[in-house]
Amino acid sequence: MAAQIHDGKLTHIQLLRALSGLIVVISHVGWGFADHVGTGLGFELGANLPGNSAIMVFFLISGYIMVVSSGPLFGEPQARRIFWVRRIIRAMPPYWIATIIFVIVMLVLQGQWFGADKIAMSIALIPYWPEGQGKPLPVLWPGWTLYYEMVFYMLFGVMIAQGRVAAMAFAGTACLALSLVGLTIRFDSPILHTFTQPIFLLFIAGMALGWLAAAGRSLPVWLRVACLMGFAVAVATADAPGPGVGYGLDYLAWCALPAVLFFTAVVGGPLPLPYPRFITLAGDSSYAVYLLHVPIAWLAMWVFGQLRFYGGPWAYFLLASTMVYGLSWLFFRHVERPLTGWLNRRFAVDGKRARLEPALADAT
Repeated sequence: MAAQIHDGKLTHIQLLRALSGLIVVISHVGWGFADHVGTGLGFELGANLPGNSAIMVFFLISGYIMVVSSGPLFGEPQARRIFWVRRIIRAMPPYWIATIIFVIVMLVLQGQWFGADKIAMSIALIPYWPEGQGKPLPVLWPGWTLYYEMVFYMLFGVMIAQGRVAAMAFAGTACLALSLVGLTIRFDSPILHTFTQPIFLLFIAGMALGWLAAAGRSLPVWLRVACLMGFAVAVATADAPGPGVGYGLDYLAWCALPAVLFFTAVVGGPLPLPYPRFITLAGDSSYAVYLLHVPIAWLAMWVFGQLRFYGGPWAYFLLASTMVYGLSWLFFRHVERPLTGWLNRRFAVDGKRARLEPALADAT
């Protein structure tokens, strides 16, 4: 299977990143913020199936891209260190900066202080039970996905020096074991509760499709079409999960199943796409969009009030969305990308860096 690549990035993965980020922004900004401006947008979102399914796609992408893009590391003696260092550099500094920005925005504009203990636990990705919330969330609440992403990266890296199959087998077995524990035992500890959720099954699905791509294989066209049709049926018949504190099977059946079906249809074979440069740019900034859209939405709320915009919630929605994408791109271009590059150059293993850099460019 010859995947479309632009600027060292898989175009179909960049498209999925960009679309998932857009859906999250629309759902959070539109119904989490604009819905409180005047009479709201006039639409009911309910339990937010689109936004939750979009987040599931991010987990699938992580499983997929680790298998596909880590090729030069498999079997390398220093692979574990290189992989873990690069994963930390890629994920954590932008998250730390976004968390600090959010704390400042909320303190200055809303007079809300989260407390040094909660901020510190959020920075360290230590789950805790927040007041009034049914699930452990960090201060910058979209960052909850990093609880699972970082555990998966840790697991995948354990056996990466032994090769692709070993890394997949160990990470897949561990993810399955954690999921089974979470399905059979309910923990009061926020840490044990968080890290034993069946949401880890998404990484297994992503790795399986990544292995297919790495082997140069494609799914039959009829199967990809069937997945797309199944996606439509799953969305139309989805029942929102009942109240609870976890991401159990009811949650996965509701939002993860449509995500898996759609993801399989997209990555299961060749998918020529127009405007690959634009798609790549949108995908590159998707992490910044995801991390920053909440603090920027709060900032947009203040700007909206100060400038006395007319047009009600739709005017706010347009203003906030424009600010999210504009400021997120600036953050990616002038903060995230140069910082990540500098840290990789500073902490990469000399002698392997030049050879590993191209293949790892898409491991984002």
